[in-house]
Amino acid sequence: MKIQFTSEMNSYYWDAYQNQSDPARVEHDLEEIMETNGRLESLRDAITQLRKAHAEAWLRENHSYWLDNVTVRYDNLAAQLQAKVVAVIEARRQYSTTKTLPPRNSWDFL
Repeated sequence: MKIQFTSEMNSYYWDAYQNQSDPARVEHDLEEIMETNGRLESLRDAITQLRKAHAEAWLRENHSYWLDNVTVRYDNLAAQLQAKVVAVIEARRQYSTTKTLPPRNSWDFL
């Protein structure tokens, strides 16, 4: 899911960036990345759910003292995804005022 959604989000952003003169297309592409049930938020939510499931499985088989060291990777990835959510919101705001998007090289999703 992470690989698939990351690839799709990069493709949508690249399409939006290349077609900045078409507001409808840019809006559609950005919605595919981040809207309710969009890829970015779905991926973040899936990572959060996976972290919870992993923690529950860990606690059934192991002591809790090492759990934070195991789940920190999920927490870091969820934080990276949340930062991208904020960045997409900011890019949408920028596009609505200036009709330009930030360069693609700053937008690789993971």
